[in-house]
Amino acid sequence: MMIIRSLLAVIVVSGLTIAGCLAAPHLARAQDGMTEDGMAEDDDDYSFEDFMGEIEKDKADQERCGGSGEISRAEQQAACTRLIEDAPNENDLVGTYYVNRATTHEDAAGPCKDVSKGIEIIEREKSNIYGKGFLAAARNLEEAACR
Repeated sequence: MMIIRSLLAVIVVSGLTIAGCLAAPHLARAQDGMTEDGMAEDDDDYSFEDFMGEIEKDKADQERCGGSGEISRAEQQAACTRLIEDAPNENDLVGTYYVNRATTHEDAAGPCKDVSKGIEIIEREKSNIYGKGFLAAARNLEEAACR
């Protein structure tokens, strides 16, 4: 019985050693700019600089979407639309983008659709991101836009 246990222990330890040796080349390739399949990565891959660029673009779009500065309705609408489309989740902040975009439409249907969607999201998330005043103003806008 003791011999069987010793034999199993040797097999397990040997197996772990072999598995470790097989995994090591993949780690080295990843560090050298190689993908797991041994192919070279493109220089166009997503980088930290790309990430920071997106953060700065989002900050600028948030300011434009909020209507800050002297921007046109079209610029505000485009910024809100980018933020809505790029959002990974539909959360209370996205709800505010819809409400802000509702003030930029030239047609009659756009404001009603956007403000209603924004209110729906904000209420679903039980948000108080901008306090009760923002939601009250959004409801007033909805009342005026959805007649």
